[in-house]
This record gives sequence, structure tokens and C-alpha cells, in this order.
Amino acid sequence: CPAPMYYMENVYQGTYSNNADLVAVSSGEDNFGLDEYEPLFFHPLPEWIGYGTFSVFLKFDEDTDFAQDIFYFCHIHQYMTGRIKLLRDGELIQKDAELPELEYAYDEPAGHDQVCGTYGLHDFQLPNDECPEQFVCDIPSDNVELAQFAQCINSMNCAMMNGMTSSVKVSNSEVALFLHQMIPHHQNAVNMAKALLKTGTVVCDDLTDEESDQADDCAFEIILREIINNQNAQIQAMRGILDAKSYPEEEDCKVIMMGTSDSNVSPDTVAIVSPTAPVVPVPTIVISPAGTSAGSSADSTADVADTPSVDLSDSTSADDLSSSADMVSPDEGSLKKDESGAHALSPFFTVGVALVVLLGLL
Repeated sequence: CPAPMYYMENVYQGTYSNNADLVAVSSGEDNFGLDEYEPLFFHPLPEWIGYGTFSVFLKFDEDTDFAQDIFYFCHIHQYMTGRIKLLRDGELIQKDAELPELEYAYDEPAGHDQVCGTYGLHDFQLPNDECPEQFVCDIPSDNVELAQFAQCINSMNCAMMNGMTSSVKVSNSEVALFLHQMIPHHQNAVNMAKALLKTGTVVCDDLTDEESDQADDCAFEIILREIINNQNAQIQAMRGILDAKSYPEEEDCKVIMMGTSDSNVSPDTVAIVSPTAPVVPVPTIVISPAGTSAGSSADSTADVADTPSVDLSDSTSADDLSSSADMVSPDEGSLKKDESGAHALSPFFTVGVALVVLLGLL
């Protein structure tokens, strides 16, 4: 029967043959070289390049009854396939049809994904109800290329954040939760690597170069391409585990960033405070005895459990948060950071709290 025969540097890797022009026709053999050929694609890229030319031969007899197209499928990049048209005497066997049909549609990047060189980001451009206003700060207005890449990163992170808001209601499993979290994390890494390669800022003419001015870029490009290959393969493996264990392919829950949209929030939707609202610090209070710095040993300090807190219930508005933040803001002078980064109280406030603690002990 027709089967591909896998070669590396003109050396056949299998034992099966239906092509006497290549290898003597075999009988009872089913090894056509794939098991020797495919694992090499997971080797480090510089090693793989050194293996030389990879090739595949496929022979159909003249009297073949194949009347439709055939496909190749990539075992590393899921859903990467190619439709192969068969010809007889230079004429297409199947002229006016695309059969057999695939069970999925090919992705056709459009708009934002075309610009970024990515997949699945077009619907996650900012602003987005489920993401903060931005992930990349201080984007320059005079560097168009960097600004564009930053926008790509913004949409990547929004897509990942959306994918990593997971429910456990159906799967009820630690394994499923891990997979539902890790798959979008991997997808983000792949998109980041592809987007950076598309910018052309990593310049390498020879990936084996270790000596020229391009050597660092070549080493970096190897990392980027291995991220794409390895993490795509892991995504495919993780999807396989979800399927094998009958877990849902995705189990998303919608988390709305309050303040990013006027749309109604359904009872099943989690709502969190938008990063645009004031942040309320919850400091670790360190009480230092007279003459002792806040960074002294544990023997000379006492922790106070009653740190400032704010009620984030439904009745708390952004204005309430602002007022609460002002009450405990470090800028007011009552709360300062020592050189170690710990929050320390000003002398007057320290004495007051120390007296309260002392009276409590009495």
C-alpha cells in the first residue's frame, strides 16, 4: 500500500518499501522510518541543522483507486496540515472539489494577528472588559515599531489572562485546572516568540554562528524557535490528556474588570476592582523600641495583627476606596519604608501604638 518513506541525508530510515526505484520491495514490513525520523525534530536546533537534508518519498501505482486529496499532518504543531492534490498524466484527479473535508477550518489570521504575526489575539485588543487598561507602560510615541510590538504584547497578555480565568465546576480536578491554566500560558509564550521574530529585530543569517557580530542574536533566535516548537508540542500533549481523561477542552469563567465597561454583570460572573482604582496598601507594621532601627532582629520587634483593611463588598464604591487609601497612604507621613523595604512607622505613631500594646499586656 502507499506509505511515505522517510530519508535523512539520502539514507532510508525504515525497512518497508513499495518503490523498487529506491529500495527493494519488501514483504511483511511496516517500518517506513517515521519512528527514527520524527524524534530528531525535538533535538536542539543547532544539532538538527547539522543532520542535513530530510526528505519523504510517496509512491502511488498507476492503477491507484485514490480519487480524493491526501493530507500531511504535523505531530508537533497541532492543526498544521497540508492538502496534497494527486495528478495523473499531469491532470488533477480531483479537479473541482476539496475532498475529503477537514473537521476544522484553517486559521486565517486577520487584522491585528497579521500585524503581530500571532494567533488568536484579534479579539483581545485593549480595551477589553476582562483585562486591565494596559500591561505595557510608558509606551513611546516616537518609536513606532516598539509601540506596535507593545500593543501586540498587550493583546497577548489579555488573551492569556482571559484564558487563565478558569472554573473547576465541571472538571472538579487539580489536573484539569493545571492544564486549563498552562495551555494559555504556553500559547502566550509561542505568540510572544513569533511576534518578536516578525519584528526583524533579531538578525541571524546562520543559526550555527557562534563567532560573528550576529552570534548573540543567533543564540537568541534558537531560543525563540525552540519555544515555538517545544511549547506547541506540549500544548498538543496537554490537550490529549484533557481528552483522554474526558475533561472539557476549556472551562473558562468570565472575570470582569469593574470600571472597564458599562455592561451588566451576570450573577455567574466574577467582578474585581479595576487597576485604575486606587490601590489600598496593607503594610506589615514593625514597632521599634527607642534607639532600635526597624530592621533589627526579631527579638526586639513585635508584629501587630490589626493592619489596615478595606471592605470590598458590593456596597464599597471606588470613591470609598479612594478615601480609605488616603487614610493609610504612605504619602501622608505616618507610614514610611526603611532601607530594607519594610514599612516602618513614624516616631509619633510608633509611640502611640506601643502604648496601646503595652496597656493591653497589662
